[in-house]
Amino acid sequence: MKRWVRLVLVGAMTGLEVKAGYRNVSGAPPLASASARAMWTAVVVRQGREEIHPVNRAGRWDPIEVEALEEVEVVLSRPDVREGEEIFAYVVNGGRVNGEVATRLRVEEAGAVRLRFQAGRFSGDYPVVIRFAGEETVLTFWVRQAALAEDHAEEAP
Repeated sequence: MKRWVRLVLVGAMTGLEVKAGYRNVSGAPPLASASARAMWTAVVVRQGREEIHPVNRAGRWDPIEVEALEEVEVVLSRPDVREGEEIFAYVVNGGRVNGEVATRLRVEEAGAVRLRFQAGRFSGDYPVVIRFAGEETVLTFWVRQAALAEDHAEEAP
């Protein structure tokens, strides 16, 4: 306790600006300028037409739970992309984007990109990486329960 009191007194006598719980960051840029870049938004539409709006947390969306082998439609949008530009998408741990492991997607009107994702047979995470203008963001699908082999033998990607 005595050391803390001395530190406060020394700081007060030398004129240091001390804020409780924070470092002196008077020369640092405000946080708003660091996070002002455009980010992707996503809408995931499941087969029952249920819409899921995952939160993009600085390039990594919250995981989206899907069934094994389920196919969902994903609509991505970003305000700074123009119609006709190309986006590159690929899967990491399995699954398919538009029936492929990796594909190029074209931006439609209003900065929207549409893709279909099909999860794999096994439980676990299925990241889909979206690459645009040198940046990568990751949309992760999560399968909790693996599909039984006899239920979906002909559907496996």
